[in-house]
Amino acid sequence: MPYIIYILAIIVFMPLGLAMVSGALRMKQCERFDNNNPRQQMTQLTGSAARALAAQQNAWEAAIVFIGAVFVAHLKDTPLESLALAGFVFLIARLAHAFCYLFNFATPRSVCFITGFLTCLYIAFLA
Repeated sequence: MPYIIYILAIIVFMPLGLAMVSGALRMKQCERFDNNNPRQQMTQLTGSAARALAAQQNAWEAAIVFIGAVFVAHLKDTPLESLALAGFVFLIARLAHAFCYLFNFATPRSVCFITGFLTCLYIAFLA
């Protein structure tokens, strides 16, 4: 099976892992979940809990772009094996992006974001 399939699986489940981190930090900050108004409670988060939530949301957005790029490449009959290196670059960039988001490294986070986005453009270019 092509490596890009495994990378897609990791990218899809990454936001869920960040959701667990975000939830734990939210519970630590708020002491309880407000199940009646969870989005309102999320707007009140600060510090690492707010960054973890933002990292989770950004991971969902990036996953959609990456999945779309791989899907277009697949529709254009691009050999999936040729996407492996780009997929690994994207995966590393996104893992580093989440790390930078959680630990408040703004400039490196932006570099990771741009690297991931350019990787998606590269995959679309291969198609």
